Amino acid sequence: MGIYIYSMRKKKLPIWIDNEKVMANNFDYAYKESWGYWAESDKGYQFLVRNTDRLADAAFEAYDGGYVLVGGHGEGIGVYRAVTSGIWYDTGDFPGEYVGHLTKDGHRYTLVPQPINKENAA
Repeated sequence: MGIYIYSMRKKKLPIWIDNEKVMANNFDYAYKESWGYWAESDKGYQFLVRNTDRLADAAFEAYDGGYVLVGGHGEGIGVYRAVTSGIWYDTGDFPGEYVGHLTKDGHRYTLVPQPINKENAA
């Protein structure tokens, strides 16, 4: 229980789209939000938050608007693009456009595009 914070990482992961290898940015778990005296007084926690924010900001500055994975490689992992923030709190929608999910194809992960329907058609 609680609020989990995910941050954009500098390391990119390979995915396959239409038999072409594409390097995708990655959001991964960073830390769990804390409140109260412990969070205000614990220097280690404060360092963790500042360092995570700093590294996420640096990764986001280098972000080119391409594909982003949420949680690394894995069957069913969501794939997004046009992300608008380097940090995501799991209490709200992910700050990007959902384009599909990953499926394992041998030793590689392939994008399965989101089916187009009336709700998401351009």
